[in-house]
Amino acid sequence: MRRLTFVLVLLLTACAQPEHGSGPSSLANVVPTYPVVPLDQQKIDVRTLPPEAGLSNPNCGLNGIEGIEKEFVARLNQVRAQARMCGPQKFESAPPIRWNIQLLRAAYHHSVEMARTNVVSHTSLDARALKNRINQTGYFYEHAGENIAAGQSDVATVIQAWVDSPSHCATLMEPDFKEVGAACVYKKNSFYRFYWTLDMALPVPGQDGLSKPDKRHGKAEEKEVDWKETVVR
Repeated sequence: MRRLTFVLVLLLTACAQPEHGSGPSSLANVVPTYPVVPLDQQKIDVRTLPPEAGLSNPNCGLNGIEGIEKEFVARLNQVRAQARMCGPQKFESAPPIRWNIQLLRAAYHHSVEMARTNVVSHTSLDARALKNRINQTGYFYEHAGENIAAGQSDVATVIQAWVDSPSHCATLMEPDFKEVGAACVYKKNSFYRFYWTLDMALPVPGQDGLSKPDKRHGKAEEKEVDWKETVVR
């Protein structure tokens, strides 16, 4: 039986609006071995929440208790460390990025929705776009991008699928991005089973995406670039 896999990409620029959320994560004392925004500076950690019935945790159950984030950051930074062509566009090597659980939260909830509905899209069923999903986490940013995919069963495969697609590759190589969150939600009785979302962003200067943005950054402005759906058979 042939398995279909999808990859989609969206970029936008925006200045988020404040959200009054919960306090520091219960995992504040955990010291990760990969680049990450300090957990005691972040808000809701979806890794501590019980998964929805019939769906996996934010890691698709991959890599055991370690989850996908360490591997995701390592593989993504390996990609960014090398100059490459993304279709006709040349990118020099890009700085390494670090994990952010607020971006993970935005990515996870979108993957949950895609898994529930079997709809692989950047637009939520209630018409929310990427900027809305990130705003709801209380994360403040100037520039953000999103890749989504479905059907790939591990981190290496989904990242390679994005690298092989010019528009997705361009998101991964964007030199301005400093932080990332990515989620995979697994649903056994679904068309694709694995539903991936990657959100990358440049936080508001000097505030690490965690505080109210300066007024000079103005209104949110969405810029949706040309994205392409790729089917891998």
